Amino acid sequence: MHSLAWWSIKVTCGALLITNAFVVVLYGLDTTFESPRLLAQILVIGGGACSIYHYLKLKAQNNDIQMPQKLETKAGLYRQIRHPMYLGDILIYSGLTLLYTTPVSVPVLFISIAALCKQADVEDQYLASRFTEQFPEWCSHSYRLIPFVY
Repeated sequence: MHSLAWWSIKVTCGALLITNAFVVVLYGLDTTFESPRLLAQILVIGGGACSIYHYLKLKAQNNDIQMPQKLETKAGLYRQIRHPMYLGDILIYSGLTLLYTTPVSVPVLFISIAALCKQADVEDQYLASRFTEQFPEWCSHSYRLIPFVY
């Protein structure tokens, strides 16, 4: 599947999770279970901060992040993982799902994570072809999405 398709699925899932949160709050719906609210809120805020920070670091190195001129490997989590903005998205989506767990939110979370993993694969292929010398070396000591795990 094309890169834009996976990215679109991820964005749609995020919009669904945000809509789910608004519906639960606006209509006072019961969620499936009572979650640890503080943990969920930390995930949402931390994920947002992670995504914004790494976007700004990537943007500082490249005017057009769709066609990067430099491979960012040193700033923040880029030292350990290749897609820290996607990790931020996973944290946000997980936090929203914990805050407002419904029969819709859980499958949407899993679909979004799968789409993010597929999008990371597509981007790894692109980066490997664009940065033929740097990318393999970076891959040898970094993970894809989750430090020290995946």
